[in-house]
Amino acid sequence: MNRGTLEALILAAAMIIAADMVNIEVTVNVTDKPIFTTTTRSVDNVVRP
Repeated sequence: MNRGTLEALILAAAMIIAADMVNIEVTVNVTDKPIFTTTTRSVDNVVRP
């Protein structure tokens, strides 16, 4: 695996983590839904768009 591919994977992982942080913050502040549900859904959207 070349360096560009590795950097792209790291960037994608960082974006997924950042998206989860935003989703968790919104979930806690706006609704009473469990955090786990929102985090799982955002991961599912990345894996299966």
